[in-house]
Amino acid sequence: MVNSRRNLIMIIIALSIVVVLSNAITAQYISYKVESKIRMEMEGISHQIAQIQRQNRSNVNYVNYERDKKWDDVMSPTELAQYLDIELDQVYHIINNKGSGIPYICIDDAYRFGKDAINEWLTSEKSIIINSIR
Repeated sequence: MVNSRRNLIMIIIALSIVVVLSNAITAQYISYKVESKIRMEMEGISHQIAQIQRQNRSNVNYVNYERDKKWDDVMSPTELAQYLDIELDQVYHIINNKGSGIPYICIDDAYRFGKDAINEWLTSEKSIIINSIR
């Protein structure tokens, strides 16, 4: 009787520990996902604000026009997702997959993609996919 009661208490304690650990891991995962989503949204919003500010300049001279025109060839992750017609999460999945070889630069935790480099990368990826199908 004492052993079965002791075993029952040990099982209850073990299950309690599993539940607590499971909740802690789940909370960390949710926190990471929320932070990641917030970071992506903030990055997209800040880039949109910068675009609006560039468009609203009233006294644009030729030098500023050329500089702004160059930035049209640089994309944020949100713009890249639109350009590739994929979800934003997929863009970050490609970035995190070091084998993808996607060309980007990271400035203060903000990813930027050159349009020409992405087009070249797409061309090389297309040929790799075609070769793997054969």
